[in-house]
Amino acid sequence: MPAGRVPQVFVPGVEVECPSPEVGADVAVTGGNLLNVVGHAVGGCPDAGIQGVTFEWGDGSGDKLSLDGGQEQSFQYRHQYAQPGNYQVVVTAHDTRNQSAAWRQEVVIETPGVTAPALPNLRGRIVSAPEKATCGENLGDAVQVEVTNAGQAEVGQFSVGVYFSEDEQVTAADQLLLGGREFVDGLAAGQSVMVPMTGRNQIPTTVPEGTRDY
Repeated sequence: MPAGRVPQVFVPGVEVECPSPEVGADVAVTGGNLLNVVGHAVGGCPDAGIQGVTFEWGDGSGDKLSLDGGQEQSFQYRHQYAQPGNYQVVVTAHDTRNQSAAWRQEVVIETPGVTAPALPNLRGRIVSAPEKATCGENLGDAVQVEVTNAGQAEVGQFSVGVYFSEDEQVTAADQLLLGGREFVDGLAAGQSVMVPMTGRNQIPTTVPEGTRDY
């Protein structure tokens, strides 16, 4: 046996202790508030695979990434911060022997996250209307429309009109009932309003015979 080598002897019934996994990562901040994490984890022994990585972002949130249990694993993850500041990032690797190891680094976020502006979202529904009518006929106030603001912001004054269409989409080929446009002063988010169409609501004479949807 060469000098300096320690003989390895197998002793039945003795379990050799497996070291904890090792984990490391590189981080980069892009766009002022988007953190990119690229890392690598290795199990302490051949039967200790890396089954997952958890992330603590330092802002009260966290994520978990599941892996396939191989002894060596590379991983990548991203997190967007809502506010500027200094954050302690903790990346923890978990192996199949219920052991773990953590890597830590402080990151500096300079730009707050961009929040999409709240917008209104108006949806209309025909509540009542004649089932049959003829070209050129005035429907008067027989048509009522319910309008709902399903968005997250109030909308100012808007108008409501009723179209005849061959499908559920209003296009330039569809025709508006004549003299039937109504105006609504405004509508808060989450609210609905019933709009009686009190004008002539005349069916254009150019509408061909057949079945049409309001």
